Amino acid sequence: LNLIFRWGKKMSNYVSQFIESFSVLKISSQDAVSNGNSELSDDKNYFHVERPIEIDLIERLEKIKQLSKPQVLFLCGNVGDGKSHLLSYIKTNRPDLLENTDIHNDATESFSPEETALDTLYNVLGKFKDDVDERANSKKHLIIAINMGVLHKFIYDEKIRKDYRDICNFVHESDLFNENKAVSGYHNQNKHIISLLDNQLY
Repeated sequence: LNLIFRWGKKMSNYVSQFIESFSVLKISSQDAVSNGNSELSDDKNYFHVERPIEIDLIERLEKIKQLSKPQVLFLCGNVGDGKSHLLSYIKTNRPDLLENTDIHNDATESFSPEETALDTLYNVLGKFKDDVDERANSKKHLIIAINMGVLHKFIYDEKIRKDYRDICNFVHESDLFNENKAVSGYHNQNKHIISLLDNQLY
């Protein structure tokens, strides 16, 4: 009986550990949302599934890494598409690609409680303004994980268009908001778009 009791207790511990391991997949889990600036937990890294968009992003980052002129990459998608997870995965497994690169996540970061998402983006993109002297620029690249709604508001905001006409025109030219055209990537000079919109999760 003592042996059966000890075996049952041991099995119970195994079952508890098994359930706890899978609890990170719950939508209510603290691990459910990544912020893009931190590494993945061991569990999330283990459960990671490679997608074609990940390969596209890594290839683009490898090219950007070789460039001395500051580059801006917009990682676009809807809420829950996995933008932050992708960045956290790369930070965990390919940290070399994010050296000399700042990351801004429009859903999780703000400079001030008084600022809107557009105000923060306006400031974050400062070195990419139309009239900024490149010689005075920071040499760091910039990745912006951005929801489509925020990006749409950004390129149609009057104040922003006045100072960021080049970026706004770039987004327009990409056809990113054209429902009849699937855009997974678009690049021009020092600006890049990687879109998760047409990416199948399952």
